[in-house]
Amino acid sequence: MPEIDEIQNWNLVSGSENDTHSVLVFRRKLDTCDNDDRKIDDSTTRLIYAYSNEDPPSENGLKYHFKERGTKSVLLLQLKRSNQVKIDKSTLTYWDVLSPNFTIPSNSSTMYWCKIYKAPDLSEKNHVVLDLVLPEYVGLPLVPSPTKYYMMEIHYDNPHLIEGKS
Repeated sequence: MPEIDEIQNWNLVSGSENDTHSVLVFRRKLDTCDNDDRKIDDSTTRLIYAYSNEDPPSENGLKYHFKERGTKSVLLLQLKRSNQVKIDKSTLTYWDVLSPNFTIPSNSSTMYWCKIYKAPDLSEKNHVVLDLVLPEYVGLPLVPSPTKYYMMEIHYDNPHLIEGKS
């Protein structure tokens, strides 16, 4: 059985249940300053879950979940930008770097997709006026550079070998 955290830094707001779903709404500080808790930020968070088809008689009467368990990668927090300005893209030179619609093969738990993109000519000063969303450890030079090609690599995760997952 998992250990129950001695300090519960969350408050249950509401809960509901029907034939197919159990929903819990809770509140918690983004950073509890508790070494047993993880910070919540705007990066991808890997959640694990486990459940039983029977309600436990008490907090100490939890039953083993057997095969009812799994993992999910989610964004728990999406920061709102208060100063967003509408921009007409037809007046700009822009570079879209997009991934295609992709279905992960059901016989592979992890799939890597790579594509090489040619960068636009950056022979003069440029400005980013729309979203440029990259992980903290990734950067892209926006100055004149001899680098003309960039590779985008995406890792697709399908640990339960679900068919048709995209």
